[in-house]
Amino acid sequence: MNLEPEIEAFISKTECFYTNNACGNITEERNAYNALCREFTPPVPEDLHTRDELIRGKKSEIPVRCYWTENTSDACLIYFHGGGFVVGNLDSHDFVCMRLAMDTTCKVIAVDYRLAPEHRFPAAFDDCASVLQSVQNRADRFGVNQSKILLCGDSAGGNLVAGVALANRDNGGTALLGQIMVYPRLTHDYSLPSYTECANAPLLSTEDVHYYHDAYTNREKIDSHYLAPATARSFSDLPPALLLPVEYDPLRDDSYLYHEKLLAARVESELHLGKGLVHGCLRAIGASPQADLMYAKILDFVNRQVN
Repeated sequence: MNLEPEIEAFISKTECFYTNNACGNITEERNAYNALCREFTPPVPEDLHTRDELIRGKKSEIPVRCYWTENTSDACLIYFHGGGFVVGNLDSHDFVCMRLAMDTTCKVIAVDYRLAPEHRFPAAFDDCASVLQSVQNRADRFGVNQSKILLCGDSAGGNLVAGVALANRDNGGTALLGQIMVYPRLTHDYSLPSYTECANAPLLSTEDVHYYHDAYTNREKIDSHYLAPATARSFSDLPPALLLPVEYDPLRDDSYLYHEKLLAARVESELHLGKGLVHGCLRAIGASPQADLMYAKILDFVNRQVN
């Protein structure tokens, strides 16, 4: 692997949090992940405002965190965090949600969806879809315009972005301005080359992908394009997309497949490959030139869709 030098340092720093973590032990895995997240989370900027609240979902109340500044417009970016559907919370992705609120004019709303294995598919999907619907239906409450909403997410969150965008279209929801997917899982097709070529990639292996999928589905075969968005029958009338796969990641080719399907359906879609990067590298923003380029692509896309 021709890894970016800065990413090699990032990998070493990240892996040290999992040295003593028992594989498959959910409690230990979450504790390690939470410690990792704290290490990469900067202080809250003085001119950034945040507020935690609850949104009523299908089966439970869903915690969300809102971020805004004095320059925030009526545009909204809803963020679905990564973590294989197993780890992550409102604190885990503060690092990127704070940046997005500071670097765009969007109000950012992060979603703390239910996690597997306690809550399996479609729990996470239902929670994220419920938040979008609530923000659309009660836009005034959130101080946003229901026609100026984008979805963004990384890894499992990228899967949720694609699934929720499909559901919003299927259910006749207000059209979204865009969907941003950072190294997302979009298929169950392990025959794609990246699952073999990057089987032992740092921070996420093909074996890890199987583990997280099994935790989310209880190893059941589920025929739903909300779980595997690339299996949808139609890709027409979906919002403009930005796909950000990384070079050394089993999930890399999911993005290429989805990008091709969107383009074939005449949906605006952009794809940028993070050269020399690995899964989870969003946390390397500020330390990695290629991760910074990936983040710049997000900002450019958001600004073009909003403005």
